[in-house]
Amino acid sequence: MSLGLWLVTLLACVLAPVSVMALGRRLPQVSVPGLAGEGLTAALLAVLLLNDTPLYALLLVFVAGAVRTGLALARHLR
Repeated sequence: MSLGLWLVTLLACVLAPVSVMALGRRLPQVSVPGLAGEGLTAALLAVLLLNDTPLYALLLVFVAGAVRTGLALARHLR
């Protein structure tokens, strides 16, 4: 995997939890920066998928977003 794809993976790994955090803070309202971050994360994942990135790189992004989603939901449901 090239350095550019690693940088895109790292950016997506950082952006996924941050955008979920922005969305989680405003629940039940909608956060425009959070939605923009989710859209950018989806675009970065599309770039990774189209460039035949190994599965472990995609799983890093999904795990980063899933952990933060769980924390945001746990905080909201308390």
